[in-house]
Parts: sequence; structure tokens; C-alpha cells
Amino acid sequence: MDASLSLVLSRARQGERDAHEELFRRYERLVYTVARRILPSVEEAEEVLQDTFVELFRSLKKLENTESFTPWIRRIAARKALDRLRRLEIRKATDIEAISASSGDQNQSDNGLDLERALQRLRPIDRAVIWLHDVEGFTHEEIAGAFKKTVSFSKSRLARARRSIRESMEGRADHA
Repeated sequence: MDASLSLVLSRARQGERDAHEELFRRYERLVYTVARRILPSVEEAEEVLQDTFVELFRSLKKLENTESFTPWIRRIAARKALDRLRRLEIRKATDIEAISASSGDQNQSDNGLDLERALQRLRPIDRAVIWLHDVEGFTHEEIAGAFKKTVSFSKSRLARARRSIRESMEGRADHA
């Protein structure tokens, strides 16, 4: 960890507002990106951004190893996003595909379906699992724990998500 981050963390632990603002500026993009990849809307990701920093500032004194700050904040963001995703599922009480339909049915360009659109077409749970595993580096055990499911849940969702992306990309290439 660089010395400046260590100093900012030390000041933030003492409750210095300027240090809190500095941490927010340094890590807001990372937190927002994690949330946005898991959640179906910008608004939901922005809520997770705020929730993550509220928890971070409340829990900062508990962080024992400042070397692990970046993975720690990533995990807080991922957990907050998964919690919000679960609440969305409960609130909707309909098939989860209705949630992703609004963001997934965008105009397709003649240049082919890119990976971003393929990811947006995934069910939110599948998108969350593939993002957590393939990008954030979570293990199947960690993903299963976050969803309060079994390891086989994580493995099957990951396989389903990868297959769906592959089929989307291959299907679009066949039509080009």
C-alpha cells in the first residue's frame, strides 16, 4: 500500500471528514463499477455506492490489515449489491427476467453483439455470479455464501452465464 493511502486511512479512522472525502474520491469508481455490474440499473448502483461508504466509515476501525483495504472495500460493495439484488427479487415477485428486460433490449448495431450487451441480457443473478467469479475473483464458496446458497448453485449459474454469452456472441456472428 502506498504511504499516502496509509495516512488517509489513519486520518479517516480518527473521523477526519477530509480523509473520508479523499477515500470516497479514490474509490468511488471501483465501488460503482462493482455495483453496476451486479445490479440492473444506475440508480440501484448509486444507492450501493452510498451504502458501501456508509458501512466503510462505520467499520473502518475494525480493519486490522490496511494492506487489504482494496479487496475489503470490493467485498463490501459486492455484498451490498447482492443484498440489494435479493431485495429487488423479493419486491418484484415475478420472473427476474422482467428486471433485465428494460436494460437488455437496446438497439443492436449492425457491427455485432458485443460482450457488454451479452452481459446485460443475462439474468441479474447470472450476471452477478459471472462478474464476481471472473472479474472480482470470488471463489465459488464465497459466492455461495453471499447468496446463501450451495457451491453447486454458484457453479451452475456461472456455467449457464458463460453458455448464454457464448451463444449470444456466436448467434450474432452467424447472422453477420
